[in-house]
Amino acid sequence: VAALEEEAAPPWLIDRVRELVAGHRRRWATTRLLLLSALVPGLGQLYSGHEKAGLAYLGIETAGWTGYSILRTDGYRTRRDARQFADANYDSAAYNKVKERTGDRLPNRDFPYRADGTLDDLEYYEDISKLNELIYGWEDCRDAFDPQSGITTTCTSDIREDYKDQRTDGNNDL
Repeated sequence: VAALEEEAAPPWLIDRVRELVAGHRRRWATTRLLLLSALVPGLGQLYSGHEKAGLAYLGIETAGWTGYSILRTDGYRTRRDARQFADANYDSAAYNKVKERTGDRLPNRDFPYRADGTLDDLEYYEDISKLNELIYGWEDCRDAFDPQSGITTTCTSDIREDYKDQRTDGNNDL
């Protein structure tokens, strides 16, 4: 613009160049505000001088992420506690003993293993909570088999129900 003024350019040309430069600056400022707001909601408002709106967005965002983090941590803790509860109250060897004593009348259910031979935890813990044929591994159902008659009685496991409730709570938090 200064160069145009020195060369005595027509006033309409100088005004047009000023408009273009001002428009470019506004577009860059808008882009900068957009990028700041995308990076941290509220930061663009703070940068542009709208302090109340910026602080409000920043507070809402912080509260949202804090709540998410707390629920996620609680979900993992509940899931871990449920697995420890299952480990203390479920015995796959006990299920296999009942299965052997019944002459394999129970469904042939192998516990889930990965290709490397390790137990697939996720599927294992899911199965012992849902599959009825695995109920005889729960502590309160291990004696449901009468070795004299060879009859397996129907068993409802309160321990398994407690475990299912714990798993549900953990999944809901996650």
